[in-house]
Amino acid sequence: FREEDVLGQARALGDAIGPALEKIAAGHPSVGEVRGLAGFWAIELVRDRETREMLVPYNSYKLHSDKVKVAEILKPGHINQDLARYELHRVWVLEATLKPGQSHLYSRRTFYIDEDSWQILAADQYDKQGQIWRVSEAHCVNYYDAQTFWSTLEVHFDLQNGRYLAIGLDNENPMYDFSIKRSPDDFTPDALRRDGTR
Repeated sequence: FREEDVLGQARALGDAIGPALEKIAAGHPSVGEVRGLAGFWAIELVRDRETREMLVPYNSYKLHSDKVKVAEILKPGHINQDLARYELHRVWVLEATLKPGQSHLYSRRTFYIDEDSWQILAADQYDKQGQIWRVSEAHCVNYYDAQTFWSTLEVHFDLQNGRYLAIGLDNENPMYDFSIKRSPDDFTPDALRRDGTR
């Protein structure tokens, strides 16, 4: 890895690919945005640049299925895209920037919020140098009994380290229990310590 300077080669590749993709995007009406780092780049395909109608994770019932094993979902570097589903939806784009004088892990975040459900379907997180660092997707389904549209799987990709975190893998475990009743007392430090595991 070090002998062949893989990271240096990836940076050089990004220095060549980034400007070329941005040039293509500038002249193509179906590209909403180009973003990336080193050898990992994304082209956001949209129907209309103004409305930001874009492909987002949606109705991800295959990822939610109790007939699918976790090992079938998790693959090296990414989740199994044969199980993921994306649909064209209008989204609200919310740009969150760090308030001057404040400290945070991210200097900026971009949230893509579904116009119909108000669910955050995707997010981009930027490091202190303004480089894209992490990309997140919320693969959602309708929970008809609870009358809500919610994520069944959240995936957070760390582009700088080449790894990802998948949260909500309930395929082999009990699904969300929306009938549970909670009160503010359930969220006190003592209650959280009591329910926590080490």
